[in-house]
Amino acid sequence: MIRIAISADDYGLSPGVSKAIIELAKANRLSGTACMTVFPWWPEQARAIAPLLDQIDVGVHLTLTDHAPLDSMPVLAPSGRMPSPGHLYRRAVIGAIDPAEIKAELHRQIDAFEAALGRPPAFLDSHHHAHQFPQIRDLVISVFLTRLSPRRAYMRCCWDSPTRIFRRGVHPWLALGIALPGRALAKRAAQVGLPLNRGFSGVHKFSSDTNYGNLFNKFLRHQIDGGMIMCHPGIMDDWLAQLDTVVEARENEYTWLAGDAMPQAMAAANTRLFRLSEILHQCA
Repeated sequence: MIRIAISADDYGLSPGVSKAIIELAKANRLSGTACMTVFPWWPEQARAIAPLLDQIDVGVHLTLTDHAPLDSMPVLAPSGRMPSPGHLYRRAVIGAIDPAEIKAELHRQIDAFEAALGRPPAFLDSHHHAHQFPQIRDLVISVFLTRLSPRRAYMRCCWDSPTRIFRRGVHPWLALGIALPGRALAKRAAQVGLPLNRGFSGVHKFSSDTNYGNLFNKFLRHQIDGGMIMCHPGIMDDWLAQLDTVVEARENEYTWLAGDAMPQAMAAANTRLFRLSEILHQCA
């Protein structure tokens, strides 16, 4: 039996996203979720997730793209809105960022998590995988080592072997493009003893007409013990329509993950849902 984590991104993005994640967690369809703490309604959303803190891994979805930061960032977000993922990546490559400014915002987002939930996050990852970008990955690792214990927390990494990616056959070039920046993150994490998931899948193009069940069955292929499947479930609401372009695909994911086919697919693939913290820290 292969133990894998299934982690939902974007908790707190909108009430509908949060509701979908909570319902899936209560039904034992998720083992973790990553929280966005940059929105005004985060404290209310935190109260909703608090009863599940001992059932699933609850982490911080560090946000450096698309949305407003918690405080002013004159270099990265002079207009009050953080850049698109592509713009941020280009800035990171050429060094057009202020490391102190970014670290301060990362600390603020973790502070918001801890103030609302009374404990450190179980893990860190990021919106649009920005924590894997050049320079930013070192800042995130520095913040992790300052705020969290590698014996109790972990970081998500999107690295997976190209062989597994192409054998699954789900938008392999897109998945590879997201995986490759994770290779440098994985190397640096190994140097400082920071635990990561041991495999990664879940990347797709969020098309509204995609059969998510077919994709999920492919995501289950070629998993290794301690691997992770990323997902983005949600329920449509007015806030989600304003804040994000991915709406119908989130509902498709939610509906399929909530149905009977999901545990059947897990069993057929000889996989079992586990909290990644249990796998990584069982000998700690």
